[in-house]
Amino acid sequence: MKPQDNICPFCGADNPIGTISCTDCGGALAAQSAPPSIAPPAPALAPLPPVMILVERCGTTVLQLTFTKGEILFGRADVADDGTPVIPDVDLTDADRERLVSRRHLLLRIERNGITATDQGSGNGTFIESVGKLTPHQATPVPSGARIMLGRGGIVLTATI
Repeated sequence: MKPQDNICPFCGADNPIGTISCTDCGGALAAQSAPPSIAPPAPALAPLPPVMILVERCGTTVLQLTFTKGEILFGRADVADDGTPVIPDVDLTDADRERLVSRRHLLLRIERNGITATDQGSGNGTFIESVGKLTPHQATPVPSGARIMLGRGGIVLTATI
């Protein structure tokens, strides 16, 4: 039997391809369709580059982290005014003795073409070396290795791809 054969399930007669009923007995033939085309799999996206983040307080490294996920929220774990707990990805509560870091202070976004920083409407602002004070809720590119100051205190982040 050739793959293009159209065999009647009732009488076994071989029918021309494209025929919907058997030419011998009139029985309904199985619906025919073109063989399914198999699309090649989509290429997998490369993982995001690892980003090393140093957190310093008054010139002393207090945390050294490596991230590969897309977004990282920095802030201070606390309870919001409405009673809901705020737990950032990186909790700076212990390093922020002066409480100058907001609960939701800074969002770093790791992308294939670099890092962006977005101040989350913090009370004391966010500053990037060579860029200046960030406009709240506006993503700003961060040069690799630039120092990011949270508030007016001694918390400094350095993110390097």
